[in-house]
Amino acid sequence: MGTHARLVAVIDRELIERHELSLAEYEVMVHLAEAPNRQLRMRDLAELCSLSPSGLTRRFDSMAREGFVARRKCYSDRRGVYAELSPLGFERFVAATPTYVDVVRRTFVRPLDQDGQVLLTELLGRLSVDDNTR
Repeated sequence: MGTHARLVAVIDRELIERHELSLAEYEVMVHLAEAPNRQLRMRDLAELCSLSPSGLTRRFDSMAREGFVARRKCYSDRRGVYAELSPLGFERFVAATPTYVDVVRRTFVRPLDQDGQVLLTELLGRLSVDDNTR
């Protein structure tokens, strides 16, 4: 838990310092950037971010005020709402990605020798993070 907290804190701090973008905001951008047409249903995005719908709404609203994301109506399902990554949001995501990758490499990958990296990859591959394994 401590290692996770320190890694997350370092990534968050550097993203904020270099790009005025929190790790939580970057996470939303990652999911949207990887989605078809850079959009996802809000409920699916909440699930991917491990957030409640209201938790995502709070995060999303602040990002929308910055112009990084927008809501779009789902015309095939009147109740559905899409989250969409704006061109400005995509630009900020692309600019922040090298920082994210650099921090992860510097703090998580490089401290391990090649054998350690191989072992860590193998061990992480064995772990199940599916909520249905309870």
